[in-house]
Amino acid sequence: MHFDTLVLDGCYVWDEESGLPVFVEARALSTEDVQALVEAVEGRVRRVLRRHGLLEDEQDEDEEDAQLERLCRYVARPPLALSRLSALEDGGVELRFKRAWSDGTRAVSYGPLAFIARLAALVVRPGMHLVRYHGVLASAAKWRSLVVPEHEASVCVPKATRAPRDSRWIPWRDLVKRVFGGDPLVCPVWGGAMRVHAVVRGSGSMSYVLGCLGLPARAPPIRRARLWD
Repeated sequence: MHFDTLVLDGCYVWDEESGLPVFVEARALSTEDVQALVEAVEGRVRRVLRRHGLLEDEQDEDEEDAQLERLCRYVARPPLALSRLSALEDGGVELRFKRAWSDGTRAVSYGPLAFIARLAALVVRPGMHLVRYHGVLASAAKWRSLVVPEHEASVCVPKATRAPRDSRWIPWRDLVKRVFGGDPLVCPVWGGAMRVHAVVRGSGSMSYVLGCLGLPARAPPIRRARLWD
């Protein structure tokens, strides 16, 4: 386990004349500053490892130098590149590699359930986040709106329909918009407004409604496991 962290090379201070936060760039680090920090961190880590009996004599290889923009893209990269995903005729998913493996393999395919299981493993627990922002970049920071550039409002969830910031309750309509990218109360055929007449609960009521609509009331049978090349 490791944590990738991006830190601003400076800080924001309030300017009384302009009435806005102003960024003050930090002093450039010297070789001596970096060396002192590395030695301090290394010493503390070694003491912790010795205390737990986990110290190893092997040294980690030096990582290759990278430009700042390339490093930021690496830290903020998504778990999967959608451009390398494609659907198969049998319902499976193929993931193409950026580079071929040593044995010549260029892609791997997964069954529908296997692919969903791998995606589910990337979902964090409720209340946790994969990316955390601190300081002036934090979501609750008072100066965030003055520092972070504004982006266009989300297409799925219009700004006017979002729940209050101090409320944990999110309307059902907004939840559907976030997941499926469409308004559940707008007719997909005619574009007119719709309204909820009733909420169906229980397997008996669901079977009755689905039967009236001519739809199967039972889930399709699970196919037997297969080997994927």
